[in-house]
Amino acid sequence: MSEPKPDDKQHTTSRWNLARLMRGGRRYALPWLSLRRWRVRLLLVGAALLAGLIAIAFAIGAELAISAHAGVIRERPWLSLLIAPAGFAALAIGCVVLALSSYSLLALRSGAVLCLLAATILYQRSLAAPGRPYRRTEAWLILGQPPGLAADVAQRLIGGMLRRTLERYAFWYAVAALAFWLASLAWLEFGA
Repeated sequence: MSEPKPDDKQHTTSRWNLARLMRGGRRYALPWLSLRRWRVRLLLVGAALLAGLIAIAFAIGAELAISAHAGVIRERPWLSLLIAPAGFAALAIGCVVLALSSYSLLALRSGAVLCLLAATILYQRSLAAPGRPYRRTEAWLILGQPPGLAADVAQRLIGGMLRRTLERYAFWYAVAALAFWLASLAWLEFGA
């Protein structure tokens, strides 16, 4: 007996699959037409589309933040030195509050404590700012050495500017801490 050629074997397999489909066609075709499988597929496609839309929204938000930052830098170039650290601290506090949002009272109290801690640190840094050597500040690096500015005048100007800016940020963090505390008290009084 001679063995079948590879072409014959493939032809036989495809004929067998066709015959199987014809005998019990619904049984073999039904899994591909199953509503449950298509629901899962549509859910995955929808999740992928949602992730893409969220990425686009973050990109648009980043562009808006960059243009806002450029506007701030144009008006007051020294302000960018303090926006970034204080902004990242606010972002971290917001993430902690969001992570604890299922425990509302704990989230509000954590936000209050963290804002108060940030306000305390900023205020302590503002007290030390006038004595910090002006040549070692980032503001001096950005501004460069203005012509004809004496060392004691530069120290007074840059130290005072840093002190006032840090005090302003400390004030707003203290206001945020107070708002969190008041919200937590309201939650205790009227909350669910």
